[in-house]
Amino acid sequence: MMWLLLTSALADQALVADTGYCAQPIVQTLLPVEGQADVAVDARLLALFSDGCVPPVGFVTLVGPGQEEIMSDEEVGGSSITNRISIQSVVPLEADSTYWLYVQDQTGGSREVTFTTGSEQAEVIDEAPTGTITSLSYEHERNAETGTWRATVILDHHPVDSGLSILRVTDSRTPQVIIDETWATSSGTVTWELEWWGAEEEELCLEITQEDEAGRDSEPSNEICSEAEISRTSCSSAAIGSVGSWWLLAGLVGLARRRRAS
Repeated sequence: MMWLLLTSALADQALVADTGYCAQPIVQTLLPVEGQADVAVDARLLALFSDGCVPPVGFVTLVGPGQEEIMSDEEVGGSSITNRISIQSVVPLEADSTYWLYVQDQTGGSREVTFTTGSEQAEVIDEAPTGTITSLSYEHERNAETGTWRATVILDHHPVDSGLSILRVTDSRTPQVIIDETWATSSGTVTWELEWWGAEEEELCLEITQEDEAGRDSEPSNEICSEAEISRTSCSSAAIGSVGSWWLLAGLVGLARRRRAS
C-alpha cells in the first residue's frame, strides 16, 4: 500500500512537470533601481524574478530621451537557474540621459523604474573575488542519492561595488550555480548562508565570479574548499511519499538561497 501511495505521489508531481502546471516566475526587482544615476552607457539592464519551475519571461518596454520608444513590449527570456533576464538595449544608451524601463511578467505583474545614465562605460573587472568557507555540512536520508548542503561563505574581497553587478557562487565539480545575485554593501564583507541539494562528497570546492554592469564575467576565484560534516538520518515510512515529492519539486524549482550582508 505504501509503495502505491509513493508511486501515486510521484506520478502526480510528474504530471505537474509534464503539463507545465506550476508557479510562474513573478518579476520582483528591476536594476537599475528607481532614481539610480550614473548608469554606465553600455550597461545591461536586469529584471529579477521569483523562483519558478519554468524559465522567467518578461515583456520589456524601454523609453529614452524625447519619449522615444526604444523597445516596445519585447519578449525577453531568461534562465530558471538564475531567475533573471538580462535586457540589452537595441540601441546604445545615450550619455547623461533619462530612461524609463517597464517589465511585465506572464502573470500580469509588472515593475517600472526611471534611471539616468552617466558618461562612462562599465568598469572592466580585471581581478578575481576572494572568499572562504567558514562552515560546511551535508545531511541526507540513509540510502538516498542526494541530500542537503549547508554552507557559510564569506566574500572577503570583490573588486567592483556596483548596484548592477552580480556575484555568483558555483560548485566547481558540476558546475552548479548555487547563488547568483546582486548585493548592497559599500564596505566590509558579504556573508552568504547557502542551502542546496546535491550528491554527497567528503570535500566541497566552490568558486566565486563577479559579473560587471555590462554582463562580462571576471576571472573566477581560486577554488575555496572545505571538508564536510556529514550526517545521515533514518527515513520513516510515513514520510516517504512527501520526501520523494519534495526531491522532485526541488529539481523543478531549483536552488534555495539565503544571504546575509554585513
